Amino acid sequence: SLAGWMLKNKQLLIINSPKESHPLVGLNFEKLGINSVLAAPLLAHNGLIGVLALFNKRDDGGFTPHDKRFLGIVGTQCAQVVEGARLYGQEQHLIALRGELEIAKQIQQGFLPKISSIPDSNLCFGINIPAKEIGGDFFDIVPCGQDEIFVSIGDVVGKGVPAALLMANAQAVLRSQLRQCQS
Repeated sequence: SLAGWMLKNKQLLIINSPKESHPLVGLNFEKLGINSVLAAPLLAHNGLIGVLALFNKRDDGGFTPHDKRFLGIVGTQCAQVVEGARLYGQEQHLIALRGELEIAKQIQQGFLPKISSIPDSNLCFGINIPAKEIGGDFFDIVPCGQDEIFVSIGDVVGKGVPAALLMANAQAVLRSQLRQCQS
């Protein structure tokens, strides 16, 4: 009931006499042992992220406008801390993901032929520059004998990790078939 009211109204709430009319319809304060409520919404850029609520002020007069102002300030600070922690977690996740993509890129580059593996009498060069960190385009140059080379060029549909995995499988199949033909 309180969370729903906060979600709808996004403002501070003060109730000092639950016996009087209040906006939390259907909530039986007496049964819950509540005689006063002060609540502040925790608001971030994405909207309501929580509620900070105080119950049963010990003073007979209940919560004051000063208490309400103070809780509003504390609520704003709490929301900033919670949002900062959430954003920090997202940033750490992105940093880890970038690290994994860099490793995947290095592995993919390892699949490409090295100039040193091509006989000196043949002049073959190639470069692979993916549109994203990694991609599905590939080429392979395999020496087949003294005067022959096998060249394969592929363009896997898509980008990113799935295309790179498909590229690696395609290259492995081509090399496997080439070895069988040579035997």
